[in-house]
Amino acid sequence: AKNMSKGLKTKEKILTASKGVFSSYGFHAATLDQIAKRARVPKPLIVHYFGGKSDLLNATIEKILKEFTDELQSQDLENKPASIRIDSIFESNISLAKKDPA
Repeated sequence: AKNMSKGLKTKEKILTASKGVFSSYGFHAATLDQIAKRARVPKPLIVHYFGGKSDLLNATIEKILKEFTDELQSQDLENKPASIRIDSIFESNISLAKKDPA
């Protein structure tokens, strides 16, 4: 994360903020102003990186799914019984929610 470019850091801040705002207010009630305030970035920067609110929501969902997928892939479940694999899916979901309850 040290070598992360400034733009990438800003995008991450925006995505983290959007996750929290969308979780708290829902898509329709959430505003780019709220997300900009939470991320501590100017609103035009959000528009620059993500376009509108729909595109930002899609990017936020992609980030959440990637985190979930990465968590599952780190568990080496390929040759495990189905019951273990299903348990791991639930455990990963709970683990991620505890790490980032936004």
